[in-house]
Amino acid sequence: MKTAQWFRFPFVLLLIVCWASACAPVRAEAPQPARTAEVKRPRNLILFIGDGMGPQQIGLFELWAREAASSKYADRITNYRALANRGWMGLSLHSPAGALVVDSACSATQLATGQPAPPEVLGLNTRGDRVVTVLEAARAAGKATGLVSDTRITHATPGAFVAHVPHRSMETVIAEQVVASGADVLLSGGAQFFAPKGADRSWSGGAYDPGSKRSDGRDLAAEARAAGYTVAFDIAGLEGAGPRVLGLFSKSGMSDAFGDRRVRETGDTTGSREPTLAEMTHAALKRLEGDPDGFFLMVEAGQIDWAAHANDAGWMLAEMERMDSALAVISSWMAGREDTVLAVTADHETGGFGLSYHTLEVPAAVELPGNGMMGQPFHPGYNFGRSTTLDQIWAQKRSIGSAIDGLPTAKPERTAALAERLSSITGVNFSAAEAARALSVEGGDSERVGATKGPLFDPADIDQLWQAYRPSERDRVSAMASRALDDRRGVVWATGTHTHTPVPLVVVGPTDFAAGLGHLTHHVLVGQALFAWLGLPAPLQP
Repeated sequence: MKTAQWFRFPFVLLLIVCWASACAPVRAEAPQPARTAEVKRPRNLILFIGDGMGPQQIGLFELWAREAASSKYADRITNYRALANRGWMGLSLHSPAGALVVDSACSATQLATGQPAPPEVLGLNTRGDRVVTVLEAARAAGKATGLVSDTRITHATPGAFVAHVPHRSMETVIAEQVVASGADVLLSGGAQFFAPKGADRSWSGGAYDPGSKRSDGRDLAAEARAAGYTVAFDIAGLEGAGPRVLGLFSKSGMSDAFGDRRVRETGDTTGSREPTLAEMTHAALKRLEGDPDGFFLMVEAGQIDWAAHANDAGWMLAEMERMDSALAVISSWMAGREDTVLAVTADHETGGFGLSYHTLEVPAAVELPGNGMMGQPFHPGYNFGRSTTLDQIWAQKRSIGSAIDGLPTAKPERTAALAERLSSITGVNFSAAEAARALSVEGGDSERVGATKGPLFDPADIDQLWQAYRPSERDRVSAMASRALDDRRGVVWATGTHTHTPVPLVVVGPTDFAAGLGHLTHHVLVGQALFAWLGLPAPLQP
């Protein structure tokens, strides 16, 4: 397998020279002042990953925060922007070994191990060898460790830090390795891979039916308890848990940002419910902070990616706001501390999202009072977008995909029901014709592992070619429904999968040990920096 171009000798030599000379990084604000004392090596490292969060997603969120009437940031900037202003900011490439576009498993593996990896593996290098992850190295060094995600603890991103498997789909095996990892705090969903075959609602203490995906009788929750974990299934269980906790708050992925937002806005603290991403982050920090040797914590805002796969701008904006609420917890915890590095990045960008100017509803000419108009009205030739569009996106009540669940099977009733649901969710009137067009792309789901790869449709038809980049049926229906909505507001999507787009990297804290990351880098080098920040040995095969 050929080595990727970014890893050629001159590029590596340049980075080594930059690091050796402690070259000044690109900062978001003023240049770094002269050092008056040696900066102490950080005790703690927090890696925050916004799955699917490229510059486009950040741009949508920051535009809404600054320009929209519905913004909650009228009197302040976002937590993401505040951290970027405090720290160093660069861009990171993430291409896998031997390919151009990365998936979450490979990207997170490269971050976790500091070594190139091929697509869809977890914790393996290009030879297929098991590689020590930064979490495993931190634990071996006596540090406390934790993983938090609003997806599943067995999903690609968290799995990369504790598992070593040839394919990300092996979630029953990943679950076994999660328990065996010994990480102190593990908070997410994915109970179906921990519950023994045939387990019912009593397994989770009545919180939910785990819907076991296991083919054996292993009860991984029981094994976790035997290893010293408290196993929590809801917010009450988490609040009463001990210092080592395995939180399994749903059978599969956790609730999306709309559910998380309702909890935060209503202040609901009663009943059997999932904790929010912010609550899980807070719980993890409170449990890890007491370790005298420090800690490593990875937090994932994972459903930004899911929303972008579905080409659902309203859902994606909600997920970005949820991400920022978790960053608020971390930022508050870090206030006044000089012993912690926070790195905020993404595994990749999803969707090729954009806000685009267009020729629909071009604004009428208006007179401007200034003295430079030369007697001409102000009249741009295109619609460059209005802030009210951001309010429309934010006003969405649920994901577009949720409208598909439980539809009637008969075609006329199915179409009418979808049009009604989409109108209710978005506040925009959907016609029966638009609903019918969305449903026309049902069928042909190729997301299953082992399914035949390649084009599913005749590329001669542009709509069928469009579908080939949206292999999941559910995401395809959502994306087609979104097209009707997005065409009215200047929202565009390039794909339903991932793109090569470099992702931002924000670093806050005593980061002198990897100053080169303030420039253009690669996730493999970021992964190596994670080891260096904690003073851990270079990543080696076990």
